[in-house]
Amino acid sequence: MYEIKHMEYILFNRIALIRYVNYLVESLKSCSQKEKNKAEVINMPRIAIVDDQEEYLEEICNLIEKFYFKNGIPYVVNTFSNAQLLLYEMEEKLYFDIYLLDIEMPGINGLSLAEKIERILSLAEKIRSMDDAGYIVFITSHLKFLINGYDYFAYQFIPKNNLKKKLISTLESLQKRLDIEGEKFYQICTNHRYEKILYKDIYYVYKDEKYAIFVTQNGNIPIRETLKNIYKDLEQKEFIFIDRGYIVNVVHIMSLYKNTIYLRNSKNLKISRTYTEEVKKRIHTYWKEHTTNGRDIHT
Repeated sequence: MYEIKHMEYILFNRIALIRYVNYLVESLKSCSQKEKNKAEVINMPRIAIVDDQEEYLEEICNLIEKFYFKNGIPYVVNTFSNAQLLLYEMEEKLYFDIYLLDIEMPGINGLSLAEKIERILSLAEKIRSMDDAGYIVFITSHLKFLINGYDYFAYQFIPKNNLKKKLISTLESLQKRLDIEGEKFYQICTNHRYEKILYKDIYYVYKDEKYAIFVTQNGNIPIRETLKNIYKDLEQKEFIFIDRGYIVNVVHIMSLYKNTIYLRNSKNLKISRTYTEEVKKRIHTYWKEHTTNGRDIHT
């Protein structure tokens, strides 16, 4: 039987709750014991949809339900007819793995297209300021005007006239990423301590006398180990030395200016002159790979 966790993430509006309960009932009927065991270790994605147009909201929910039911993956969908309602939830520390944002927002029908786009980008900026790990996906009829969405690390742009095909393909790629992120971690093993730190939660690691300090989304975690040994155990494609005393997660680098990198947690760190060229090269390579594979604009 599925182990249902984090029920606090479910907004108890009737549609979402009925969909979720029906999904679980049907899934349990059709799953073999082997499939049930597999489902228990799959990450259950939490999805927020912001859309005031009922026809699109219904279509998006149906496509999501179809995808996750077909793949035997439990999920949670919260729907918001108003952007402010989502922000209220996030202020209460209710975050999501995926944010699906529609360009057409309630209360702004009298605004020009430029003003509407400015509003949706403002929403994306607020989401990113509170949650630097969630994936933002824009659903819109105005793709060419939303290029600035990349400033907030938007994962995807989906045109409404091709919603079915592109939303399904986006969910497929996102689920693969979520599964990988849930599997990759740094493991601390001592005589008295066993702990794992998810890669996606690590901003950087720095040396403090005899300790290495992991700076993460959940606070600082000290460990008595050398940075050299830690680096050997980390996925080196995602982590780089910027100084003898600092290892940084490339995923959380928002920008680089001269010899300073700026992270998603609003921290900025200086790059040692010895490492400058290598850091620039690694950042450029990582961004290029992920822009091509995950952040391209579908038309």
